[in-house]
Amino acid sequence: MPKISVDDISQYSSSSNGGSKASFFALKNDKDYAFVRIMHTNKSDFDVNVVHSVVVDGKQKKVNCLRTASEPTANCPLCAAGERIQTRMYVHLLQYTQQQDGTWVAEPKIFDRGRDYIDKIGTLAETYAPLHATVFKVVRNGKAGDQTTTYEFLPMPPSYSADVYPYYEDDLQYEPALGSAVWDKNKADLEYYVENKEFPRTGDNANDVQRRPAPT
Repeated sequence: MPKISVDDISQYSSSSNGGSKASFFALKNDKDYAFVRIMHTNKSDFDVNVVHSVVVDGKQKKVNCLRTASEPTANCPLCAAGERIQTRMYVHLLQYTQQQDGTWVAEPKIFDRGRDYIDKIGTLAETYAPLHATVFKVVRNGKAGDQTTTYEFLPMPPSYSADVYPYYEDDLQYEPALGSAVWDKNKADLEYYVENKEFPRTGDNANDVQRRPAPT
């Protein structure tokens, strides 16, 4: 199923619980932090998808759900097989890393979050409009493996300007999650997976996000 509207989220139940292969944003330990820009403007451009988790070659992957909330479960083979759906928000970031010469270099990242972060990021979008103009310090609160880990977004002062923490207008034209972080499979592929616990070996299953070349 394609990207859904924020207004449609309440229609879906959710269970708690991909660029280059290094494209997912992660902070591993308690109090780890990073400086980022959130490359969204408002709620209308949030990248929210309804997905299933599947295991491929021993690894968890996200795959699109083929039905809308009002359609029968038979429209999606994974739903028909009893697989739970998840509502996931894919937050598109620029993560800044300081170089030896003191300059900061931005790298596009995807932050895979559950539906509880939709309101949190939405509040930031309303408070710091346009959202991508503010640099945030993201702090992890929770030890490695802690399922109750949370992330705090701390706005940085105006001195954290685009001159020091650069971005380009092209960075707002990010690769959507569907087809990159989320595998986009058709009904026949999903029917094959239900029967065989793998997808047809007719192409490259590693649907990685394609990182854009650096702007000049």
